[in-house]
Amino acid sequence: RTCMRPVSRVILLSRASKRQRAYLRHDVTITRNRKFGTEARDDHQHCVEFVQQRDREGYLCGLLMPAHARDSYFAIRAFNAELASIKDGAFPGEKRRTNENDERSSLALRLRMQWWKDALNQIYENETTSSQAQHPVVKELHRAVSTHQLTRRFLERMVNSREIDLDIVQNESLQELILYSQATQASLLYLSLESAGVRDEKADNVARHLGTAIGLVSALRSLTYRASIGEVSLPGDILQKHEVPRDFILSGAMIMPEEQQDDYFFEHKPKLIGATREIAQVAMSYLRHARNEQYSVPKPGRSSLLPVIGSMSYLERLEKHNFDPVHPSVMEDEKQRFSLMMLMARTWLLGVF
Repeated sequence: RTCMRPVSRVILLSRASKRQRAYLRHDVTITRNRKFGTEARDDHQHCVEFVQQRDREGYLCGLLMPAHARDSYFAIRAFNAELASIKDGAFPGEKRRTNENDERSSLALRLRMQWWKDALNQIYENETTSSQAQHPVVKELHRAVSTHQLTRRFLERMVNSREIDLDIVQNESLQELILYSQATQASLLYLSLESAGVRDEKADNVARHLGTAIGLVSALRSLTYRASIGEVSLPGDILQKHEVPRDFILSGAMIMPEEQQDDYFFEHKPKLIGATREIAQVAMSYLRHARNEQYSVPKPGRSSLLPVIGSMSYLERLEKHNFDPVHPSVMEDEKQRFSLMMLMARTWLLGVF
């Protein structure tokens, strides 16, 4: 059972109101008396487990979503994880080719993305007999669309942006990265709000700022992983402004052990820190704007914004360690899991982030 661990449940119960305690005692993964029956429970469980495996922070946030929105939330997050895995799983253990004359995304990747495009079309056409329609994530997303009338445009933006990203080794500009973040992360938050029954222009504005911040932070957090497969997650114009050579990132020189650090390392590490600081400060400005406007979000939709907590925690660690993106204490997300759960619990209980 992929339920909240007892320690987390006890801590939350100790501070929760009577109504919140009743919610927490409820099974947090499978809603009782589900409308669609046993098959739907299996599909939902598949989505929960897939999100738990691929999107740990999104999974923890889902445990705190309102019961009526939880099924749809996990369907949306599972859909996003499926799209992300198309590129992320394309080059396991090997460097991507970066020659501009090479085809940087295979036909197989595009076919997989087209599969999800076709699945979306069939969902909105209410097609239930195709091979796509039998996929558990597609079935759960179909139920979410039917139950909450999810906006098709947001789902299509996620697919289209991910498809374009298949060819991108490095965003050319910060603005390009911001637009990608809004098309992916902000769209996720819009859909989560809709699953909670919130359709509000002010709430969407807060979600847009939070989604942008999450996307920028994701670029910082994925720096070393992207470098390991031949990609640069930081935008080109920022690196050029701070005179950070691409090779300093791609060669692994930025994470050189202390005993091997040389003049090249000491020359360019401060430049990388400067580039990181600038991107982080942009993310912080989006967060500040969202915080100032958060009380305009209707209470039923505030749990939908919990995914920003992981990014906020990362930015705090990053600032504490002088914006060094490869500092061990900044990179060790696993060791921050308990404190992250406590931050999520606090935000859920108080309704503010």
